[in-house]
Amino acid sequence: MASAGLNDELTCSICLSIYKDPVMLPCGHNFCDHCIVHTMDSQTGSGIYTCPECRAVFKQRPSLQKNLKLSNIVERYLCTQPKETKSEVFCSYCIASPVLAVKTCLHCEASMCDMHLTTHSKSEKHVLIEPTAFKEEGNKCLIHNELLKYFCPQDSALICLSCSKEGKHHRHSWELISDAFEKKKTTLLDFLQKLNLRRTENQKQLSMLQERKKKEEGRASDMKERVAALFSDIREEVLALENKVINEIIRQEEKVSHPLADLIQRFEIEKADLYAKKCHIEKLCSVKDPLTLLKQPAITSDLGKKHLEVADISNFDGLTIDVTLQKGLSRLTDTIPKLKLSRGFYTEDESDMILNVNTADPNIALSPHLRRASYCQNEVSRPHHPERFMTQQVLSKNKFSSGQHYWEVKCANTGDWYIGVTYNSVKRKGDRSCMGNNYKSWCLRWEDQEFSADHDDESEDLYIEPSTFHFGIYLDYEGGCLSFYELSEPVKHLYSFKADFTEPLYAGFYIGEDSWIYIGK
Repeated sequence: MASAGLNDELTCSICLSIYKDPVMLPCGHNFCDHCIVHTMDSQTGSGIYTCPECRAVFKQRPSLQKNLKLSNIVERYLCTQPKETKSEVFCSYCIASPVLAVKTCLHCEASMCDMHLTTHSKSEKHVLIEPTAFKEEGNKCLIHNELLKYFCPQDSALICLSCSKEGKHHRHSWELISDAFEKKKTTLLDFLQKLNLRRTENQKQLSMLQERKKKEEGRASDMKERVAALFSDIREEVLALENKVINEIIRQEEKVSHPLADLIQRFEIEKADLYAKKCHIEKLCSVKDPLTLLKQPAITSDLGKKHLEVADISNFDGLTIDVTLQKGLSRLTDTIPKLKLSRGFYTEDESDMILNVNTADPNIALSPHLRRASYCQNEVSRPHHPERFMTQQVLSKNKFSSGQHYWEVKCANTGDWYIGVTYNSVKRKGDRSCMGNNYKSWCLRWEDQEFSADHDDESEDLYIEPSTFHFGIYLDYEGGCLSFYELSEPVKHLYSFKADFTEPLYAGFYIGEDSWIYIGK
């Protein structure tokens, strides 16, 4: 098994044989000298040279460096392999002592050594091939009993001289066997090169697919963990709400049960007193002697002061958890989006948000991709537009009239800036047009190195030390919720507005001097 693996490592990827005179390209891959030279020759016309193994591109024909170490490894490896027994071919004319032949003539049906080859005929009829044992049945035409010297490409047949002059091959084009051999070998090498290129491309695509599969599996695993964590957080919130409601029921029960127990005790005392009076009256009623009955103290029909007024019972309210439960559910409704945000489930909602050039103040410069806005001292020349601000503000092109939305904004840690949402009907000039200074806008403000939440010209200071100037904005239009988060680790909730939105909203940005904002991650 180890030998088979080494054999693969020492195999040229072009000819699929053990390296012969291995050379190395600048990219580090090795090939047989004649294989890579032939490949580079075929690429000369295009002017671009590529490695058959890794497809590395070379603007000039790369120099080939002989790999001496690999050559020594190949040599040692071949020495350890069983040698193939080759049938030795000897010169047909060296009768006294056998001498190995260097060529075989198909016409003469003889093999020759170097000495006899020099005196051999140079005529085209005498076709020379590598030394081989001559076989009568394989080298002659079966029809004319002549040597097979030519190849007919149209019929893919070996033919003799007579076949080329008569018969079905007469009008066909034909060529010498040696030329046909070289052409076919060249064709096979070219096809082999294409196979290797296709194999390399296939491997590259396979690696990409495997990497994509691994990445998707990783994303799925991460998403499963985040979903599990999200529902764990939700279960904790629901359990906390359950405990809160139950504790409220217990509190209300204690508040009502103690007074009711006192009233019950008073009822029990009155009941016993009434029963005693009833028994006394019944006993008096059973007396038959007038003198005895009349001697008893007089009994009035008045039962005396009542122990319990009707108002004492009507003043007690029944148990109720509607308000507590409703507040808890409302809080849970507000908390779940925060939990979703902290677990990364809104990170791709409004990733295509861009800025609207027609709303940009002349002192605001916009990037070509319309995601970055920065203050510029020199006014930018822009045509007049009725939606253009004159108070260093710009709105998004995206508008939100329904649903839930999330986007991220990176801000400068210098200068002043406001980020938030606004109606498009907001004024374009004057102090009242700035976000937070009117009832049509809501914003998170960074001014004089301090945070505040602003709406309708009212400001609430937020005593927060920022660790990052990367923020997430979550909008629930129907739910009337606008929340700001600092995308630190972990995610930090900064502030939430509650409002009844009546018009489509746009993301809005104010940029002061030496400041900038960027929409995105």
